[in-house]
Amino acid sequence: MRKETDLAKVKQTARMFLASDIQLTDHSPVVVSHPFTSSGIVGFRDGDGEIVFGNLIEKPDDLARWRRQVGEQIGQADSAFRRFLWTSGRSCGIGVDDKTREVIEDEEERTI
Repeated sequence: MRKETDLAKVKQTARMFLASDIQLTDHSPVVVSHPFTSSGIVGFRDGDGEIVFGNLIEKPDDLARWRRQVGEQIGQADSAFRRFLWTSGRSCGIGVDDKTREVIEDEEERTI
């Protein structure tokens, strides 16, 4: 059994999932199925760093920008646990306060 997470393999797998097709639902574009989002309407940063909304289903440029930004987050992740947090939190616009960050970092040290 491995004692450490193979971060390169985790990132490779994350990039593979990122490239997967977004599956539509009866409620699309609002509700979709994808490993990195459950909505086709997402927030991401524009060229000035401001958060803007994009439609991943109806606007190919928005989909490309979103994939590029999530791909950058994958590349910057220094642990698999933080990659999960970015996926489930940051990509959805959820902030993490200082106390929560401390708890997360403590948990991360115990699990990896």
